[in-house]
Amino acid sequence: MATRSIYWYDRYQNSILQATLESPANSTVFVANVTARSMAVDQLSGKLYYADSDTGFIKMTDPSTQLTKTLMKPPLSTAADSRINGIAHDAVNGFVYWTDSNSVLNKGQIWRMRNDGSNKEVVLSRLHWPYGITISYERRSLFFCEARLLEIQEFSWDVLNNNGTIPVAANVYNFRQTSSRNLPFMYSIAVFENMVYFIDGSQQYVERFNLTTGVSSFTQFSSAAFYRPRSLALFSKTYYDQYIGVLQNPCARVPATCSNMCFNVNNSAVCQCPDGTHLRASMCMANTLRTDNAPYVTSPINCPYTSVIQLQPCQNASVFSWTEPNWADDYTATNRLRRTYPNYTSPAIFSPGSYELVFT
Repeated sequence: MATRSIYWYDRYQNSILQATLESPANSTVFVANVTARSMAVDQLSGKLYYADSDTGFIKMTDPSTQLTKTLMKPPLSTAADSRINGIAHDAVNGFVYWTDSNSVLNKGQIWRMRNDGSNKEVVLSRLHWPYGITISYERRSLFFCEARLLEIQEFSWDVLNNNGTIPVAANVYNFRQTSSRNLPFMYSIAVFENMVYFIDGSQQYVERFNLTTGVSSFTQFSSAAFYRPRSLALFSKTYYDQYIGVLQNPCARVPATCSNMCFNVNNSAVCQCPDGTHLRASMCMANTLRTDNAPYVTSPINCPYTSVIQLQPCQNASVFSWTEPNWADDYTATNRLRRTYPNYTSPAIFSPGSYELVFT
């Protein structure tokens, strides 16, 4: 991997710990005060993506700078139900995938976004209980566990990237066909060569099966039971060199393109700022120094606040026309402003009385 590091969540310390592949026993706190039970490494850049179970946010911390950026916050309307169970990173196509069961059967989803958090989209929906998720560079596909259906499903990249069509699974591996032993509950998953490895939550150990012979061949892989294992990762130097080492990282160019954070988006360097700062004139400035002016009207200019119309003899109503204001903001895009309009549209016919038209 880019940093030759391994990461894991320590529940006792409520932190993400880091150690090198050469000295796994010598760990240090990488991210403190976070409940991160799902994480994935961008093997090209070394960035760590993780879901904070307390907030439902997905964040990224760069080991080279120790800077953190929040990339995804669930909408307020669905935040209470959101439950992220797994994260996977696709270094070839530059995507971060995650499973969200949404706490309700038939409401589960698989989402993805670009490395920098842009272009968020649902790629699979109406799932029952999506859990572990992983990328297979050999098969150019995505695998995930449908825990409630006792299935592992495989979708090719070509199908997921074909907008406008409903994705259809390339393969479905159903464990209900195996009646010789207890059925597994699949937490985390990894695919290497022709084997699928997964954590069986019901047995508390790692199991595997051969993709060619199918789930009838699934057997215990780890030598002993673990205490409530949740996450699984595999590493092979040969695998890395063949599929990741050949990729170009635009953020690794010298001199550096970005002063703080650089993301590989469609093979181009995109500059971003860490949490607590914002981008201003190509520089990251602290939010405490930010002067955030209120939204203001760009047109019409000098619009009168009060207008008086006198009815002519024999009139019982009058037509009144006005121009709706255009709003602008220093930091928020116009299409993201929350605007309020009156119940009337111009031109309107008003009878005698007093009327208030409010635009905010």
